[in-house]
Amino acid sequence: MLVFCTVYTTSVNDELSVVLALKSSLQHSNLHIFSIWFYRNHIFSFTGISRNDSGNGLFDTLPFDPICSFFPSIQKLAFGFNSLSGDNTNHLSSSTRLEYLDLCNNQFFGPFLDASSLSSLKYLYLKSSWLSIVFSWKSLSNNSNLIELSLGDNNFRITPFPKEVTKLRSLTGLYLSNCNISRSILSEIGNLTWLVNLELWEIPPEFREFKNLVNLSLYSNILTGMLPTKLGSLAKFNLMNVSRKFLSGLIPPNMCNKGSLTKLLLFQNTFYRNISSNYVPPSIWGLRNLNILDVGDNDLEESISINISKALKLNRNFAGNNKLCTIFPDEVGAALSLILLDLSRNRLNGQDCFQLTDINLAENQFSGKILESLGSLPLLKYLNLPYNSSSGQIPNTLSSLTLIILDLTYNHLLGYILSSFSIGAYKEGFVGNDVLCDPTVTILSHAH
Repeated sequence: MLVFCTVYTTSVNDELSVVLALKSSLQHSNLHIFSIWFYRNHIFSFTGISRNDSGNGLFDTLPFDPICSFFPSIQKLAFGFNSLSGDNTNHLSSSTRLEYLDLCNNQFFGPFLDASSLSSLKYLYLKSSWLSIVFSWKSLSNNSNLIELSLGDNNFRITPFPKEVTKLRSLTGLYLSNCNISRSILSEIGNLTWLVNLELWEIPPEFREFKNLVNLSLYSNILTGMLPTKLGSLAKFNLMNVSRKFLSGLIPPNMCNKGSLTKLLLFQNTFYRNISSNYVPPSIWGLRNLNILDVGDNDLEESISINISKALKLNRNFAGNNKLCTIFPDEVGAALSLILLDLSRNRLNGQDCFQLTDINLAENQFSGKILESLGSLPLLKYLNLPYNSSSGQIPNTLSSLTLIILDLTYNHLLGYILSSFSIGAYKEGFVGNDVLCDPTVTILSHAH
């Protein structure tokens, strides 16, 4: 929680007294943290001293006055992810050597100090920490050494985009979503060319200047319109999250150029047209480093690209509730790392053969017999094919599977239920078929 410089002016006894006073002020907190905070022990043996120990479940009023008054040489304060409160942070201004301040995810209130005196500050984390706050954006003009600035999810007083932020040329991380900043982002944000992590509420036109950007998050905001056409043409993205927006139009054609994406989350928008045509990047299904692809709940149409066979690391694919149709490509079976595939509520038809543990193809247009080859998937645990038009008998090969969930409801299956599936755990998985009986001649048809 507290980290000191090697040079300090107060005596060891004074420091010990202040630290123990801090313990007393937090007396209602998780006491095991303070189990070795006693006079007989050296101060630097205390839990949280000289090392980051945030997130310990502390709660009570945090006394900045004694900490900062007696320790002007403090370099690091990390009290993030606790339940601390208080309304006076002005005493922090005396900690002129402070380089790292983490108060995120707490319950402070009132104004935050004028940070202009903290010229050595490199990391400032205040995200989701203030119930109400007046933040002095102008004070950031003296914090040119800032590397990461996290102020999102706070009830700040409504303000235009602060120009002071655009002058912090050393920033690699900027997190400003959901903190009552109004109006458009200033064009000068393009000066922050070292950004690696960016969290905002809209995409600025200067986006193409962020050549070092790796992680982009635009979630939990009201972002509308279309994504910039040059999105991702320069940056080597690892994560892109623009889910739960009101975005529409086409997925940018250059978004996948670098091929470095490991997580692509575009769900709950209204992107449209064929995800594998010229309207959308043809390589989106086949990104070699992609682990998670979520394009569910859009208006995507037509076919799934055969490029999915190139997605060698893809293990979770969510594309449910779209308008995908035509024949489902056999190349899905070549995506050997795929363990979860959700294509429910589409218009797919064709044959369903995959190497998976979880198959969800509910509410599509599959017809014909269920493939016997599904029984050769020894890891398959969840098989969901309800509300299709599959017909014929249930393949005997499925009896070799140890399924947790089997849902074949509302198809056109006939004949007998396999004896291995006649137990009660699977009974509800066969209703709504034409004429389907279990070995005890129980009719499960809803047609008569």
